[in-house]
Amino acid sequence: MICPAARSEAENATLAKVVELPLGNGAAQLLAQIRRAQSLFKEIESFYRRILEREPEAIPGFALVPGHVMRSVEDPIKAFEHLVELFSVQEFLACCSVSVPELERSWARKKGIPASQTKVSFKRFLGDLLVEKRNAPSLNPI
Repeated sequence: MICPAARSEAENATLAKVVELPLGNGAAQLLAQIRRAQSLFKEIESFYRRILEREPEAIPGFALVPGHVMRSVEDPIKAFEHLVELFSVQEFLACCSVSVPELERSWARKKGIPASQTKVSFKRFLGDLLVEKRNAPSLNPI
C-alpha cells in the first residue's frame, strides 16, 4: 500500500462500484482489476501472517492456526513388508496411488528412451491403461 501506483489503482478500482456484470471490454477490464486486487490481497495477508508469526496477539480476532495434517507412506516397500501377512500384492497395490510422471521416468530409464520421447512412448506402451483427464478450464487473459 506504500507504492503510489498500487494505492491509486486501489482507490480508483471500479470493483466496489459494480452493480451489473459487464461483457466485452468492460468485462476484460473488470477481470484485470480482480486479478490485481487478488494479488494485492495476497500480499496484505502475507504481511499480516508475518506479523502474527512474530507477535501472535498483534491482531485481535485473528490467529495463525495449524494446517490440516497430511498423511502419506514414505516407503511403500517397508509398508508392504509390515502388511505382507495381511495383504496380497494385489490388495496392497489396490490401495496405492501411482505417480504417472515417476513411473514414466523410471520406465524410460529402463528402456533407454530419451526424455524428449518419454511421454509419447509411455502413452503408446500403456495404451488404454493410461487415463488422461483435463482439469476444469482456467480463466486467463490471452
